[in-house]
Amino acid sequence: MSFEFEIDDSDRVRAELIGAVGNDLQALFAQRKREEGLTQKQVADELDVDKSRVHRCLTGHANLTLSTVADLSRAIRGKVLIKIVPEEEAGRWAIHWSNPAPTGSPHNKVIGGGPKAECAQPHQAATGIWK
Repeated sequence: MSFEFEIDDSDRVRAELIGAVGNDLQALFAQRKREEGLTQKQVADELDVDKSRVHRCLTGHANLTLSTVADLSRAIRGKVLIKIVPEEEAGRWAIHWSNPAPTGSPHNKVIGGGPKAECAQPHQAATGIWK
């Protein structure tokens, strides 16, 4: 079965940002795991949180605050870079889609909408490249 629905511009922009941040965290964690054997347990110990919390954050099953993104980045020895540009310059910002989720995957939706909303990270997440 297939269906189509419209997503308003605000929801699309939020989903792209959430996806891009999640993908970046996952990519750096995977790199650290490959190169150094870093585990989610080690990250959890560094942050003094439960391993399941780290797992939810790294798999996109948590709506991350900027503070949480900063903490996770520090724990995996990353640096957060954010670029916000005027709308009139937005055409110079290219969005590239990556990591498509399988059809029917629960990872292609955003659930909720308030400040405490849980998100299923869109795996067709945007990665921005400044041109």
